[in-house]
Amino acid sequence: MLKKTTLAFLNFNESQQKIFTSLLVLSVRELNQEWDIVDKDTAQVIFIPYETIITVKRWNEIQKTYAKAILVAYSVDLNDLNVRWKLLKKETHLPNRAALIKLLNDIAKEESNNRLVL
Repeated sequence: MLKKTTLAFLNFNESQQKIFTSLLVLSVRELNQEWDIVDKDTAQVIFIPYETIITVKRWNEIQKTYAKAILVAYSVDLNDLNVRWKLLKKETHLPNRAALIKLLNDIAKEESNNRLVL
């Protein structure tokens, strides 16, 4: 049985959350870990649309608020964004499924390698 990790969405609308949920369901066989969607206050991984975070200062405030979680910036343009975890989305506001799978598997791998308990 695969280890289960929780994820949540901060500042996502209902449509964006449904898209991610659908992608997770479609990708279950390619993920190295089970992922459950939960409330952001208890999530181990939180996706945040970077366009809603106007400044680096605001990003840092969010990191302090969710200090135990891995924050993933989600944006159309991440070239200038200096954060550890990020996911590029298409202009259509849809994430690339392969990129999402890779990102989640990388997070799971690092967690396993570091033996972190999220």
